[in-house]
Amino acid sequence: MELEIATHAPIMDGVAGEITLPARKLADICKSLPAESIVNLDVQDDKRARITAGRSRFELATLPASEFPDLDDIGEVQSFELPENALKHLLDSASFAMANQDVRYYLNGMLLEVGQEGIRTVATDGHRLVLCFQKLACQN
Repeated sequence: MELEIATHAPIMDGVAGEITLPARKLADICKSLPAESIVNLDVQDDKRARITAGRSRFELATLPASEFPDLDDIGEVQSFELPENALKHLLDSASFAMANQDVRYYLNGMLLEVGQEGIRTVATDGHRLVLCFQKLACQN
């Protein structure tokens, strides 16, 4: 409950609805799938969601979206386009320096800074400090 991320993704076919899923498990599932996989999400009831991609099948526990805390208004929104491999490189290049389960919770994450010149990731565990930078080719 210390991190908020708001994002949007296009869907190919579906119906309107809201549900919450465990983000870490969903991310791990998506990482394990081959590139360009089409992921199907089917909410069976208010307690289970089935994720399918090719021959892979997963079930995740859910919570109603109404029980999830509201995200604060983040104010100004910046948009940018970046190839998937460039974003992955930014995150992978700095993530090794993040602390794991440190009582100094501010060391357990990564700074992602978007500016006019490009995107910067910064991470530290108190001993190592990593800075990675990627220029933006197309700016909005």
